[in-house]
Amino acid sequence: MGYSACAHAPSVYRAILTGEPYPVRAMIGIASNPLATQANVKLVCKALKALDLYVVLEYWLTPSAELADYVLPVASWLERPFCYGDLEHLILSLLEKKLYFPHSLENTIVKQITKSFVELALDLVKKRIGLGKI
Repeated sequence: MGYSACAHAPSVYRAILTGEPYPVRAMIGIASNPLATQANVKLVCKALKALDLYVVLEYWLTPSAELADYVLPVASWLERPFCYGDLEHLILSLLEKKLYFPHSLENTIVKQITKSFVELALDLVKKRIGLGKI
């Protein structure tokens, strides 16, 4: 068992607007679309608009992403390596990040042009603390 690194969403939105108990000036949203998933949409919308910086990592341009300063496209499950674990049946499978089109004369591979959430987060951390390749 571990702990989830998340906060009570309504408290975060109130902190953005009031600065209490501490100021929240920036937020990174990852495939979340709070305008569609959180209660009190007026509060959420007002808070997102009040941020100094709002970055969204998303598959689609959602209503929340439309409010962002930056929207970074992320790799879909078809574009990234994927490890799927089924603890109930103790099954682990790996998928390769290549798409094959069986009806073409040769198996065409679609080149990945986006990054996964982890790759984007590592890029941001490396730039922030001045690291090269990890």
